[in-house]
Parts: sequence; C-alpha cells; structure tokens
Amino acid sequence: MHGWWIDENKDGSCPAFAEIEVWLQVYACDLDTWNCGWVTMGNNEDRVRAGGGRGKRVTARGDCAHNDELILWRNKVDVDLVDYSDHPFLIFRKKEIRCYPDW
Repeated sequence: MHGWWIDENKDGSCPAFAEIEVWLQVYACDLDTWNCGWVTMGNNEDRVRAGGGRGKRVTARGDCAHNDELILWRNKVDVDLVDYSDHPFLIFRKKEIRCYPDW
C-alpha cells in the first residue's frame, strides 16, 4: 500500500518535501485468547515531493502465504511537512483482499 501527499494550493506556500510513513496492517485474532487487533506486516518511510506518482510516494509491503480467502487489510499513513508544524492526523484506508498473510 502507498502513502503520499498533495500540495493543493500549488502556490509555493507548502514545503518542497514531506516525511511520509506507511504501515501495512492486517486484522487478526489470537485463537487462544480471542484478542483481535491490527498487526503490522510492513512499514516504510521516506522524504518525498508532493504528487503521489512514481518517486513521490512511499510503499509498505507484506507477503501473502496464499490467496484463498478474503482478509481485511489497511494502510496507516502519517504525513509530516518538513519544517512546518502540522496536526498529528493519521490516514487509514481498509480493504478486503485475497491475501492470507505470510506470518
């Protein structure tokens, strides 16, 4: 899954770069305790320019053991504008895909 940022003003009021951190997570349950939650399967961070295209996004990767069943995955993205104070919002996107995690 990817993370990026967009300079919607395009007037030079935003910095040239942002620090982007992306987590790839799967929803899983411990079968002994039935405690469930998000488990991080991949993480990556980088400093990128605005845009979201090639070279302007950060990718977190995880491996599939098999593709036989739908599993709930999400990405969690944190964008920090370089040299600017910003709110610590995190962005989440969820999707069921046929990718059983390779534990």
